[in-house]
Amino acid sequence: MSELEIRKDSIPAISHSPFIATPYGLEIEDGKPVPYEVWEAYGKGLQRIEGAIQWVIGDWLRFGEFNYGEKYAQATEAWPEHEIDTLKKYQRISISYTYLDRCLRRHLSWSHYAEAAPIEEPLRSQLLDEANEKEWSVRDLKQAIRKHQIGEIKGAEIVIPEGKFNVIACDPPWPYDLAGSRNPWETYDKAGRRASAPYNEMSLPQIIANEPPAADDCILWLWTTHRFMADALKIIELWGFKDKVIVTWVKDQMGLGAWLRSISEFCIMAIKGNPKVALESQTTVINGPLREHSRKPDSFYKLVDGLVPNNYRKLDMYSREKREGWEQIGNEPTKF
Repeated sequence: MSELEIRKDSIPAISHSPFIATPYGLEIEDGKPVPYEVWEAYGKGLQRIEGAIQWVIGDWLRFGEFNYGEKYAQATEAWPEHEIDTLKKYQRISISYTYLDRCLRRHLSWSHYAEAAPIEEPLRSQLLDEANEKEWSVRDLKQAIRKHQIGEIKGAEIVIPEGKFNVIACDPPWPYDLAGSRNPWETYDKAGRRASAPYNEMSLPQIIANEPPAADDCILWLWTTHRFMADALKIIELWGFKDKVIVTWVKDQMGLGAWLRSISEFCIMAIKGNPKVALESQTTVINGPLREHSRKPDSFYKLVDGLVPNNYRKLDMYSREKREGWEQIGNEPTKF
């Protein structure tokens, strides 16, 4: 099929007809009979253009910039200010594809092309051709793009400064013995404790001082409970991270509790810089059995390992269990 045949077949002519589109509706020339075929052809043209108005506006801007230089921007002043960014997007997408590209892929909408625009060639064309051949929805195309992005993230070459980590799991020994005192920021005194825990606790200042060795791009996973949630969020900020989501560990057994029986524990996911993640179907809930005191579920490490690039360097702070692919810091690294 030649380019001329594509042009004739793709968009039926609608300019030479008794119908005139206005901002308020359709005007029809008086006194002239309208053959059915003309009315039908106009409708087909409307159907084509209705789903491609973004192309029309983008091409209009593209033509204006090419022919009139910076002067073309004056024409956009009539548009509401909040729509200018949208117009720029239309123009950017329009520039990314030729007219012939669009015509040859008849099953794709402007949204398909917009979704694929950030992808570099030749992958972009390969995905669009497959989407057209298999008549993918925009969602199908988005999922295919995401699979390729995940593959790139997981296989990326990561350069990490010596002694720094891109992933840090941190389970500090929170000062529960001091939680009811007037000053939980005071130094922990083991002699004054009321109950035995299988490790020495630290005061909040001590925890803060033991800042994680984070790389410029880093994901921190800070474990906490209801009691220290507010403190944990403050500590994250002091360490230079921004909290993003809270993962909830749902246990298979109830624990103690003064107001409600506890069956959950929390891990705050926070970031520094611009770390990468291979997000698929991971959620904010993990399930795992309640085991020894302070021992975290295997499902947590499975979640993190699946989410981050393979070459990210990972650290388990206050670790009590050795894991493949993780380095450890802790007084009892082989406890479990």
